[in-house]
Amino acid sequence: MEIAEYLECSITKGKDDPCMEEYKAKEGKRREKTKKSIDLD
Repeated sequence: MEIAEYLECSITKGKDDPCMEEYKAKEGKRREKTKKSIDLD
C-alpha cells in the first residue's frame, strides 16, 4: 500500500512537495543499509 501513497504524492503533488521528504529519507536509509551489506572487495 505504501507504493500507492508514494505514487499519489509524486504524481499529484510533484517531486518537490514536502510529502516526498519521507520517501527520500526512507530511500537514503535503504541505500545505506544496502551499502553496509554488500562487500565489493
